[in-house]
Amino acid sequence: MEFPMIFGLWSVWTPYRLLQLGPILLGFAARCMAAGPCTSYTTIDEPKRSTNYPLSPGETELCDSDLRSGWYRFNSLAGGQMPTSCVPRYSCGTPGPVWMFGTHPEEQGLTADATACAHVGRNCCQFPGRIRVKNCGDYFVYYLNRTRGCGMAYCAGTEVQCPPDHWSPTGFTPDCQRTSEEGQDTQTTYATAKESTVPFTTVVVAAGLSSGFLVSLVT
Repeated sequence: MEFPMIFGLWSVWTPYRLLQLGPILLGFAARCMAAGPCTSYTTIDEPKRSTNYPLSPGETELCDSDLRSGWYRFNSLAGGQMPTSCVPRYSCGTPGPVWMFGTHPEEQGLTADATACAHVGRNCCQFPGRIRVKNCGDYFVYYLNRTRGCGMAYCAGTEVQCPPDHWSPTGFTPDCQRTSEEGQDTQTTYATAKESTVPFTTVVVAAGLSSGFLVSLVT
């Protein structure tokens, strides 16, 4: 005798609860949709992946044979885009640099299919594999898979660190400038001195504060 009452209460309670849970369910669905590749990715911060970084003899090579399939963003000061043309061997900190055969989507939010190519031996597109690239506005993310073996790694960016006797605001190219022994920018120091040069009569006054005399030299 109690079952009809229970079912009757359930039939009334269920729509009411669904109306209450509606905004919660919608918010959860929106968060799930927002958590796409542009917000859910793995960051790779390795400046040696630059196309202009040469692998030195005896240096430990980069290897992506253990890379898990997923979305990645290159986020080093070397740059964040994969090259779209063949990269010379022993670049990007590895003997077999991997580049992207394809184009980056120009419009934000678009995703494009591409092919990952490893430059191994005389073949510029050895071990081709399917990857994806998505335009996230200020950066790109890539769906990558592990490489066929070690000695192969994905390339990203073109900049490299400044030489020891140079500096830049970021420490990387392209704004590297030679520094003086005091650690100041020689070009900036020269420009400042040039601007302060007076082409006509110059009066140089040297004050000897410690000795208590004043010397005036007129040229």
